[in-house]
Amino acid sequence: MFNFFKRKREYVSCEWLEYGVHFSPLGIEDCCMYIPKNQDFTPVSCVKNGKYDYKDFFKKKNIAKKQHAKGIISERCKGCYNLKKDIWKSSKVLSHVVFNLNYKCNSDCIYCYTHKNKRFFNNFRDVPIFDFVKYAVEKKIILPDCDLHLGGGEPLLNDEFESILNFLLDNNFNNISIYSSGIQYSSAVDRAVKNGACKLYISTDSGSEELYKKIKCVDKYYECWNNIKTYCKSQTLENNKSVCLKYIIIPEINDNKNDIDSFLEKVSEVNARVIVVDIERNWYKQYSEKDEEVKNLLWYVKYIEVYCEKNNIEYIHFPACVYVLNKHREFYDSIVINCENN
Repeated sequence: MFNFFKRKREYVSCEWLEYGVHFSPLGIEDCCMYIPKNQDFTPVSCVKNGKYDYKDFFKKKNIAKKQHAKGIISERCKGCYNLKKDIWKSSKVLSHVVFNLNYKCNSDCIYCYTHKNKRFFNNFRDVPIFDFVKYAVEKKIILPDCDLHLGGGEPLLNDEFESILNFLLDNNFNNISIYSSGIQYSSAVDRAVKNGACKLYISTDSGSEELYKKIKCVDKYYECWNNIKTYCKSQTLENNKSVCLKYIIIPEINDNKNDIDSFLEKVSEVNARVIVVDIERNWYKQYSEKDEEVKNLLWYVKYIEVYCEKNNIEYIHFPACVYVLNKHREFYDSIVINCENN
């Protein structure tokens, strides 16, 4: 099934093509990166009769890898910023694994790609994946320290979620990223947090009930923050950075000091030790040339960063934010925040 070629050769490829896989409700991909608009976005291997065709996927994956080894870049990979020239080692082990378990969600974020057609995505059928997870672990195709992601939609709404996560924990997996709305509590997630085996990313984007409803379009503010508080209490002194609270800065929605201060107060209240910052990517795609508006967003990114440094909180910039920061690095480094106001 995994017929990887053995020779070590320098050629253009990427970590995902060589050692990654992405399962989605539509099928299987090499990665979950954004494909340029002029390229095909259909899965490498589609779902057939309600099941994933693993054999078909890895056959196509090997063909693409061999093409790259010959200097022929796959059409699906052209334009991707992850491509690099390197000496790629032959391996049957998958280092990067994404399981997007579903499209349905108990939130309805205004920036999500499902927002305009929520009913369709919430009714989209999930594809069973637990059997593959067990097979991959037993055959050592994925190892406990691999970069493994559980997402959706809301992954906790998948019937197999608890079984998958508990199985991974039983097999000592310790580098799991979980992306959740936080609205539904999970004992398996609590176990992962307690063991320091995961990074639990919950995007509240707000610290007030009114703003939460405006962004999430659901009345679940208290449920969300109560679950966050529970997860934070499960953290130990040694493993106190499992719960990562995310704030996506959305222009004209939550890009102001009062709303950010409210969020930071809630972070302090639940004793979370990690804040994740991102910039709403759809807005940036449309208005990236509006320098003043972009610089205004970067001021708030820096404001949160300074707050974290002052309060010994770890801060993480997510990909869209990193991209914007790098593009405006000189300006960002020049921003001075008055710590007395934090």
